[in-house]
Amino acid sequence: MFLSSFAHSSSSTHPSGSVWKCEFCDTINQVIIDPEEIPKESSVDYLLEPPTVAVEQAKTDAAIVLFCIDISGSMCITSEISGKFELKSNRLKELEKLNTERADQYLPGQKRDVTYITRLQAVQAAVDDQLEKLSKEAPNRRCGIVTFNNEVNIIGDGIQESKVIAGDKLYEYDQLVEEGSKLTLDHSIKETRKLLAEKLYALEEGGATALGPAIVLCVSIASAQPGSKVVVCTDGKSNIGLGSLDDLVTEDDTLRMIAFYQQLASYASSKGVSISVMSIKGDDCRMEQLGILAEGTGGSVDRFSPAEITSKFGSLLANPIIATHATVTLLLHKGLFVKDETSEVQTSGTHAVVRQIGNVTVESELTFEYGVKPGFVVDKPLPFQVQVQYTRLDGARLIRAISNQQEATNERNKAEEEANVSVLATFALQQTSKIAQEGDYSRARLNNYKNMKMLSRAAKSDQDKKVFHGWSSHTAKIDEELQHQQEAEMVSGFNYSDDECDEEEEETKVAKNSKKKATRKHQRRDSTSTVIHQFKSANHAM
Repeated sequence: MFLSSFAHSSSSTHPSGSVWKCEFCDTINQVIIDPEEIPKESSVDYLLEPPTVAVEQAKTDAAIVLFCIDISGSMCITSEISGKFELKSNRLKELEKLNTERADQYLPGQKRDVTYITRLQAVQAAVDDQLEKLSKEAPNRRCGIVTFNNEVNIIGDGIQESKVIAGDKLYEYDQLVEEGSKLTLDHSIKETRKLLAEKLYALEEGGATALGPAIVLCVSIASAQPGSKVVVCTDGKSNIGLGSLDDLVTEDDTLRMIAFYQQLASYASSKGVSISVMSIKGDDCRMEQLGILAEGTGGSVDRFSPAEITSKFGSLLANPIIATHATVTLLLHKGLFVKDETSEVQTSGTHAVVRQIGNVTVESELTFEYGVKPGFVVDKPLPFQVQVQYTRLDGARLIRAISNQQEATNERNKAEEEANVSVLATFALQQTSKIAQEGDYSRARLNNYKNMKMLSRAAKSDQDKKVFHGWSSHTAKIDEELQHQQEAEMVSGFNYSDDECDEEEEETKVAKNSKKKATRKHQRRDSTSTVIHQFKSANHAM
């Protein structure tokens, strides 16, 4: 624990120095401290290790952005978009040369006020748009492209020669990491913009989906610079190489697959690299598994139709990493305890908890729930302290100690009058998503209803009412997805009722619930998984 601005010490009670009584545990401590060393502010930063690079160098924003693009066969599927659009594509230009007479190419009855675009063309336009923006708004960043089908092609920044990874190498994790670590992106986007566009529009669809190996290679390339991003653009599930989601016959097969994505997320986080996943609506991408990568690295997940990709794609790059290797420690008074957010009933626990966060962005928000231990009487303001240990992008290691005292009351009305509705709404959204991800759909929906009553009472001001309406919109989206998921289970002949085991022995109930949760995770729709992953990382700006 760090000394706080409200710490009490007395130099007269001990001959050799001051005596400090800890506000959290009431322990008497002898300290040697000058009055000016006692913090005057609620938040204090302490430097643990100095920067490893010059401050000016860190400010140049030379982070790496890698676009990991699916070019498998399914990326040639077309969608109809209203209006006529000129599409950039090397293949289109070649096809136009065949129509020497410039004859009408429409079929009888075919619409003429629409444009048919492939999924790959939609991704090409979106990536090209982002490359253009980066060249103007962040010209020092280094951008590259990696494509995947039944092999992985490392195009890089367009200047160096491409390298193809195929065959048995797609199944060797360490070898993929080694291959990626060898490649460096030495040129900024302002130098490579034109070359990258040419490489981008030369892509063609065909083959399987070696998504897992491609992401391993991207992360190992991006690991050269903390704060870098990998953006995955795909329309289907991985079916070749590491992380393949096909042929998961046994439970061990599934566990190995999940372990791979967890290992990859941990590796990326340790290198300060975030992974964001953009899937195209229409096919199953298994966002439940891909969401592990985004959730574990501070990235994001989303699903777009081809028509939406260009306009919404920028959101995946709009939230830069500001710190890495973050760890948060919460300290409470000994009469309080930290609750497990997914636990249904809890009356006791520890008054201190540590959470590993990894990469942090300006939108990262972490919430905790706490309770009062049985028998403890709250008769005075209680202390709270949060310690955030993190690494800046210049390599400096710091710890921020934030301390405060909070008044307590036994009156619900008074507590709700003083409530921070924005914080409560964020917590409620995160909590519901965590319960849903565990597979307890009915309790997640009930949690929405419980929090709705509390937030509606607490929302008094116009701003609070605005927050409440926003929260209601988000929870309605979750509720709708969970309801559809439960209805789909019934249609499929599966009965995973969340209260079906109430009359059974506890051991049988635990076994059934465990199987139910595992099955639900495996069968969860992409739309449901995406919503859950998004709202697990909810923040007050949503």
